[in-house]
Amino acid sequence: MLRERKITILYPIIHYPPVIGGIEQWAENLANRQPENVKVIVVTGRVEGQPNVEARGRVLIFRKSIFSLRDLSHSSRFYILGAFPLVLFGSILAARKDKINLVHCHGFLSAVMGYFLSFFTGTPFLGTEQSTGWAGSWFRGLIYRRAELCIAASKAVGKEFESIGVDRSKIRIIPNGVDFSIFSNVRGPTPYIPRGEQKVFNILSVGRLEKVKGHKYLIDAFIGIKKEIPNAKLTIVGDGLLAEDLKSKIKELSLDGDIYLVGEVPHSDLPKYYAYADVFVMPSISEGFGIAVIEAMASGVPVVASRVGGLIDIIEENNTGLLVKPENSSEIKEAVCFLKNNPVKAEEFSKNALLKSREYSWDKVARSVGDLYSELVTKDFSKKILFATSIFTPDIGGPAVYAEKLREELISIGYEIEVAKGKDSRSLLRLCQKAKNSGVIYALTSSPRILAPALLASKFSGKKIVVRLGGDYIWERAMEKRRVDCSLSSFYRDNRLTVLEKVVAYFIASMLKRVDGVIFTTEFQKEIYNKYYKLKASNVSVIENAYPRFESGKSRSFPNEPLKIIYAGRIIWLKNLHSLIRALSRLKRDYKENILLEITGEGPDLGNLIEEARSRGVSESIIFAAALPHEEILEKLKMAWIAVLPSYSEVSPNFALEACAARTPIILTKECGLSAGIKDKLITFDPFDENSLVLAMEKMLDRNEWTKYQKELMELNLDRSYKEVAEEHNKLFQNL
Repeated sequence: MLRERKITILYPIIHYPPVIGGIEQWAENLANRQPENVKVIVVTGRVEGQPNVEARGRVLIFRKSIFSLRDLSHSSRFYILGAFPLVLFGSILAARKDKINLVHCHGFLSAVMGYFLSFFTGTPFLGTEQSTGWAGSWFRGLIYRRAELCIAASKAVGKEFESIGVDRSKIRIIPNGVDFSIFSNVRGPTPYIPRGEQKVFNILSVGRLEKVKGHKYLIDAFIGIKKEIPNAKLTIVGDGLLAEDLKSKIKELSLDGDIYLVGEVPHSDLPKYYAYADVFVMPSISEGFGIAVIEAMASGVPVVASRVGGLIDIIEENNTGLLVKPENSSEIKEAVCFLKNNPVKAEEFSKNALLKSREYSWDKVARSVGDLYSELVTKDFSKKILFATSIFTPDIGGPAVYAEKLREELISIGYEIEVAKGKDSRSLLRLCQKAKNSGVIYALTSSPRILAPALLASKFSGKKIVVRLGGDYIWERAMEKRRVDCSLSSFYRDNRLTVLEKVVAYFIASMLKRVDGVIFTTEFQKEIYNKYYKLKASNVSVIENAYPRFESGKSRSFPNEPLKIIYAGRIIWLKNLHSLIRALSRLKRDYKENILLEITGEGPDLGNLIEEARSRGVSESIIFAAALPHEEILEKLKMAWIAVLPSYSEVSPNFALEACAARTPIILTKECGLSAGIKDKLITFDPFDENSLVLAMEKMLDRNEWTKYQKELMELNLDRSYKEVAEEHNKLFQNL
């Protein structure tokens, strides 16, 4: 599948060849061996003498750092500090420009960059480690737990991943490789010993001159080896912090004519050293893999190595080589002398090791990694949606109910839904993190506080974004500040926005024109926005809310007193509840019926309503109740005399539909988003004319009128389920 699709893989890595090192060779060999449809972009540090931009076949290399590296085998902290931010920034730019499908990180610093890239671009990253000695690191745990998969060079490295909390199912064991076109078992002359002195027993070790490589134990062992094998010579290839210490030690032991520290050599020159070696020794104290052992085996050289880490995976003891205790010079000496004194056994080890090494061809390793690329890149994100919403269950409220019901139905038709709510929905970093495994960000909001970070997250991550507008941010805030006293339609029609509100409106319009889809719940709001915000018609859809399941059976009788009026929803100024309380006080004054008003909900206007009730002398006739779950509201509606929704404007009057479903007479604002076919059958009033509300309520005191209206509601049989709502969303998501 990977070979059928053009993809781009990004390698953010501080060092890349010609810089010398195992992880660098790993990255280069993988990059060079990917199939033709795979493009690899490498962002790395600058190297003296190398171009800042270079194309090697299908591999494009960008070199970015403050300083240029001179020593190909060692870089200072200053170089790394100067390279890290520029390599990271260059990687972010590359990810945005080239539509990166996957980030493959090589080593821990590279993984840190992958971690940040996954936040800022939403691109999944794959981590690789080839060393050990970091088990239990909380910081590595933080980084690698975010990776899609982690490649361990050996079982020992895999255990270290597990120790930091990476799930075992996310760990893959893929060893390093060897290039058989370079390394072979053809013998050759010693590169630096004159041909007249070739009759020696050559011991070779390759690795960085650091404590963990255990070279001091090999040098100590060589003292005993020299006594038993007088013509023995030891060559150590590599450079590092202990170079001067080891030179001093060799000189003190008077072995400077028998032990050669040749320093770092280009990887292409290593075959010459393996070709003359009679024994290869890797005396490491700790070793994640040990690529030099594989190279020695591919060169037909018998191997002695420490019984640690990845070396245990490579060497089959007494079959392909000998294993010794780490930090044990005596065992190293015994193993080397055994191979010298048992040439038949040494030859057997060499042949077996040569066969074993074929398992580690770079082509095979590259195919294994390519399979992982395919596994990650071909994941189907089209049915993975991230909801960004201010509230969600267990929160109480219409938007929370809608989001939860829609989520359930989408899951039933094969979607995977993740939710970012509250603070998470307003955090760019959290949205980028959650968007990583999603195909679409679905912002259920009219607030720019959620819309802005959701839009940025979609752009950073390359994901599609759809916005559902169920209200109007600017008008609602203007009403709550008591700056205006008008309906939603007249607010825009009469251009009653302040300069600041026009700036916010321009900002919202700019965002809505950049999203992939805008969903309105009613034609009412769609018409307002199309006129003022001038949205693209192709990007706009109307997906109406679901209608509650309508009660069947016989019509209800006029209820006994007390006659209860129900309102449920947010307690805010634009809901016009003060008019409802004043209308109640007039009914209480003019009629003898015992009428109660129950206001259920929460909001900043509660205290003002309590004071309004007290000043009107109707405190004992009003019950203020906390917000209730949707099901309990429906039960209250079934027992109510009437339901009232007096808002100045109501884009999606779900409460009115719930009252209709319960067959409870509903009085609602005429400034609402219900279709004409439904609204014409309901009693509506002018929210700016208190008398019209009183008249509507008075009409319902007439038993005949109440019964007539209730029977008309019985005939109203609207049928729209959340399943239909989900199917319309599915069609929209799949056509993005």
